[in-house]
Amino acid sequence: MSSTRSVKCRTSFDRRICIDVEKSRVGRKIVKDGLTMIFGVSGIVHHPDCLQGSHMARDLQLLSHVVISNELKEALAATGEDSVFKVPTGMAR
Repeated sequence: MSSTRSVKCRTSFDRRICIDVEKSRVGRKIVKDGLTMIFGVSGIVHHPDCLQGSHMARDLQLLSHVVISNELKEALAATGEDSVFKVPTGMAR
């Protein structure tokens, strides 16, 4: 008899305004409650030091955009893996 265990996992990202809307190539923007939501981005320019000490944050203006620090980028690159989403050998997908 096999048992199935369900584990709830909630990942929370810091949220920051990292994208410089004026310098980025934005297809469409909607301003609501003082926040500019952006869509159809073809080129992104970030505000300097937008992470404010965090290593990872989701942008408030483009919710699908995640920004990582140079330190995290270098640490991930140092693993030698070509993707952080790689399934280790022997594990089921």
